[in-house]
Order: sequence, then structure tokens, then C-alpha cells
Amino acid sequence: MSAKKIYWCIVALLFAGKTMAEINNTDAVNDLVKRVMQDKAQYFVTAIIPRENGRDVFELESGNGKIILRGSNGLSIASALNYYLQHYCHCIIT
Repeated sequence: MSAKKIYWCIVALLFAGKTMAEINNTDAVNDLVKRVMQDKAQYFVTAIIPRENGRDVFELESGNGKIILRGSNGLSIASALNYYLQHYCHCIIT
């Protein structure tokens, strides 16, 4: 077995149950929240949730002084942030 195959087997074992896209997306979406919200980013929490009926979904919730953005992937979480900003803060960031 090549070194490359061994590497990917180890990665698969370490992150069983999560896809590489989900792992990378959570880091990327947290970075997005930091860029967009700047000093207010500390008031946001992100989390991955399962898809529903094969479709991407997002949820918004508030609790403990934080806005919780959940989505089935990074794009869904970014959509939750966009929805929050448009419908609750009445602002659009492009």
C-alpha cells in the first residue's frame, strides 16, 4: 500500500462520521463569521446538523447571549447568517 493510501486511511479513521467537506466548512464558516461580524463574532456559534430528506437546511436560535447558526454544511450556515442579518438586523452584506 502506498504512503498516500495509508494517509487517507488514517484520515478516514480519525474523522469517521464526518466528511472532509464538513470538517473544512466549519473552519471556513467560522472564519467567514469573524470577517463579517468582526468584533461581534464572539456572539455567534456555528454547528453542523444533518440534511433533511436529502436537502440542505439551516436553523437559527438564540441562547445564553449568543446567536446559534446551524446548517447541514458551511454554505447552509452562511445562509443562516445572511438570513439573520437580513430579517433580524435589516441589513445586507454583499
